[in-house]
Amino acid sequence: MLPPFISAEPEREMMIKTIAELREDYIEYGNPDWKIKRMVENGHIFQVKRGIYETNGNVPGRYLAAAIQTPSYLSFEYALVYYGILKEDSFGYTSATCGVKKHKKYENHFGNYYYQDVPGAVFDTGIEHMEEEGYEYDIADPEKAVCDLLYKAGAMNNMQEMRRYLFEELGIWPDDFFGLKLENMYSYSRMYRSRNHRILERLINTVK
Repeated sequence: MLPPFISAEPEREMMIKTIAELREDYIEYGNPDWKIKRMVENGHIFQVKRGIYETNGNVPGRYLAAAIQTPSYLSFEYALVYYGILKEDSFGYTSATCGVKKHKKYENHFGNYYYQDVPGAVFDTGIEHMEEEGYEYDIADPEKAVCDLLYKAGAMNNMQEMRRYLFEELGIWPDDFFGLKLENMYSYSRMYRSRNHRILERLINTVK
């Protein structure tokens, strides 16, 4: 179900709407599509993707990620920025999908959105369901976001390369990383069955 929202436009209920819903709203106009086009041009509504619109141009972009690609949940770099683990905030809205196979990117008024598959076995694990201002979205917990990020990262050969990737390339503070729930991260990691995650498990074991 698409999430409701509150309108910044006077006397108009606001929500994420499909083109079909907007056509119904403006059925009294001889050409509803022309009316919708003019509203987009005038900044009264904003196209999120083809056929999907948002009428509040000030909503945080994370509220819209699931409407662009369903099912999906926010993860990878964006989730780590959200939790304060990553300090650099230039990654856009990065989300995990399952079964899409192709990487997808969307650009709109609210930002850049990126979607990438993770294994089906882990897709429903380590996800937080959030509700804010009438919107609903899912986001990986920080431990799951680390595991997702290592799934899409290039193959690493040893723990030294992983430390370099996490602490130098990404800029995660070691204290922040080792302050996460490492037992949860370890449990998630074992589900990916990849070389990177085996190295992550060894890294976690150094502090157990």
